[in-house]
Amino acid sequence: MPELGGGGSDAGASGDRAIVLEPPLSNTGVININQGSGLPVRFAITNGNNTDVTAQLYIGVQGNLVPAISNGNANDGNSFRPVGNNSFMFNLDTSHIPSGSHILMILLSDGAFREIDIYASINNT
Repeated sequence: MPELGGGGSDAGASGDRAIVLEPPLSNTGVININQGSGLPVRFAITNGNNTDVTAQLYIGVQGNLVPAISNGNANDGNSFRPVGNNSFMFNLDTSHIPSGSHILMILLSDGAFREIDIYASINNT
């Protein structure tokens, strides 16, 4: 399992590559999610050579990372699927995420990564 970076966003990026988050995630700050809903995790890769790059999603709590679980059958394990124009998508199943603060980590096959702070809350509606 990968360890949390501690070096901030895009640590270990190669070729000046940047991982740019797409809505509903934000490139700044914490995102709030409702437990039990699906969360589309989307990002684009800018700069560098993007051919043959794959990506996986992990979720961490207090420094421990586990592979993310997808909602539905669109993703294979915790791997992102390409959706064109150097963009990737993962349907995150939030029903297994307990209430509280967590870190999502996008890990590229070349070692580049991006960490995102999220807060899961229980939706009582």
